[in-house]
Amino acid sequence: MRREIGVRMKLVMVGVDEKGRSFVRSESSLSVDEPHTLWFGGVPSIRSALARLDPGAALSGIEPEAGDIRWRLAVVEAGAVASLPEMEDAFDDDGMHYTRTADFDFVVAGEVVCRLDTADIELAAGDAIVLPAARHAWIAGEVGARILCFMVRPHD
Repeated sequence: MRREIGVRMKLVMVGVDEKGRSFVRSESSLSVDEPHTLWFGGVPSIRSALARLDPGAALSGIEPEAGDIRWRLAVVEAGAVASLPEMEDAFDDDGMHYTRTADFDFVVAGEVVCRLDTADIELAAGDAIVLPAARHAWIAGEVGARILCFMVRPHD
């Protein structure tokens, strides 16, 4: 998964199907030697995705309040599945979870697999992924990963 810095980045857009399963909607490879708009427009509609998921199963402990944003740095240790000890019960056994937010995530360092219901996506430093209320898990590679997570929660 390693590559030279300054060559390309992966941009993955995730969706939620009619059964509530997360899937890859699109995947692009972009040159980092020229400017790109990675996202333009309003907050992705997550209402339809949320209607297909159990509202009681959301990982609410890290969500911003309705109408707010949260910007956080997630640390996933080498070979680990991301979880938060204080919220362990909110994660499925395999680390799968979702929030009632549109997440714009950027891998700052390391390597990580973003597991969806229908696919595993390998991401490395410099890659980005958009998760609109989509079930997912983070599984770090040999060196661990640091992920900037920009979470936007629309008004209810």
